[in-house]
Amino acid sequence: MKPSLTYGGVLSVYEGDHPVYLYESLHTLIHGQSQKLDACVGVIEGSISQAIEAVVAQFPEIQWVRIPRQIDAPFSFGLPAALNYGIDVVGTDVVLKVDTDDVYCEHRVKWTAKAFENDPDLVLHGGQVIEWDEAFKYPIGDRLVPEAHEEIVKYCTWRNPFNGPTVAFKRKEIMDLGGFPVVGANEDYCLWALILEHGYTSSNSPEIYVHWRGGENLVKRRSNPRYRIGEKQALDYLRQIGLYTRWQYAVHVVTKNLIRRLPLRWNIYIYSLLRSKSHLQPAPVELQEARSHYQQLQSV
Repeated sequence: MKPSLTYGGVLSVYEGDHPVYLYESLHTLIHGQSQKLDACVGVIEGSISQAIEAVVAQFPEIQWVRIPRQIDAPFSFGLPAALNYGIDVVGTDVVLKVDTDDVYCEHRVKWTAKAFENDPDLVLHGGQVIEWDEAFKYPIGDRLVPEAHEEIVKYCTWRNPFNGPTVAFKRKEIMDLGGFPVVGANEDYCLWALILEHGYTSSNSPEIYVHWRGGENLVKRRSNPRYRIGEKQALDYLRQIGLYTRWQYAVHVVTKNLIRRLPLRWNIYIYSLLRSKSHLQPAPVELQEARSHYQQLQSV
């Protein structure tokens, strides 16, 4: 039976993307899925290198659109604006958020579609992730998030209740809310909180949807001054929409400022404590297939 909803992916590409990681991510999303997307929009922000242009050219299945560099965004962080542009263009009932350096499990689209088809009221859905080091040589651990809506709402007060690269949402409802808030960091957490604050239904699958490229460089990026200021903007936004009480807001500001200023090795250790070890496994087959295809292209 043909699904009653349509499913599209939205992603953003900019000059800072890694060409190989981008290829691996897009290959697993476009060619590695057991159920194909109905559409996919890639928003190219500003000028990009020839290496990235070469990767983009390998995926004509994606509708590529170009926008100027978002220099008026906080810290020139144009990701929220780029994603909102893609959401407007893609036109499907459900939109899958796509990060351009992660590896997508072969059933991500299929399991996402099943969740929305089984619950007509569902607006926001995600899954679990396994986090790896940057080179995908060893797994760091799982980031497991709550599955039931009621638990998600409780969890949201203290931590992001969704793994961003796994998330899908109903397009109309998100456009009615204005899309991703334009803040300097954590725009996804802000949007998920806004959706929940408006009473929409959410869920997380127990399945692993994404192999997440993380590790030491991810921790470094979250410890620099620009990220700290952007994170404060996000906290201010979450307080403004009513997610935090004054006391909860104060706790977040103090603890995050303290943690971000700790020595890197301490931050890495704290980060590792937040990961479980329940799903650790060898490097994903999806990644191996993507790397093989990329090597073949390079040899031509």
